[in-house]
Amino acid sequence: MKPLVLIGPMGSGKSEVARILSSSLERPLADTDEMVERANSRSVSQIFHEIGEPAFRGLESRALREALSDPTAVIAAGGGIVLDPLNADLVKKKARVFYLKVTPETAALRIGNGNGRPLVEGKEVVEEIARIIADREAIYDRAAHHVIDAEREPAAVAESIEQLLQ
Repeated sequence: MKPLVLIGPMGSGKSEVARILSSSLERPLADTDEMVERANSRSVSQIFHEIGEPAFRGLESRALREALSDPTAVIAAGGGIVLDPLNADLVKKKARVFYLKVTPETAALRIGNGNGRPLVEGKEVVEEIARIIADREAIYDRAAHHVIDAEREPAAVAESIEQLLQ
């Protein structure tokens, strides 16, 4: 058995789909953003503003390695976690990776005004998410074993993933 890792941009539904899969498959849930927040007693946004994105990415990488140590885990990975080639290689080798693919418009609808999302705070959300997706799409594609249409409701996305696991 391998961990399941969900990757994709903010607003793709990684956390919600991971919760559904964790429950339906009776596997433990790990959300790397939540792990970083717990370990540092601060929100992702606070960490970004206080120590910067590169330092945050290091904390995120540590959380990913910890989550991958459980072969039964369902892992909601932070949106930028596979930007580090070492992380991308690690998940590809140690887990089944699902890229939750969404349009910028859908992602923006899901995250609202972007509060608490340091990469889009104070910016035009749809435009910024479009830029992020354009910058990362090839990376997500390379890191994933499966590309999943995440334009649908999270339960339908989870069901698609479950069908691939059979």
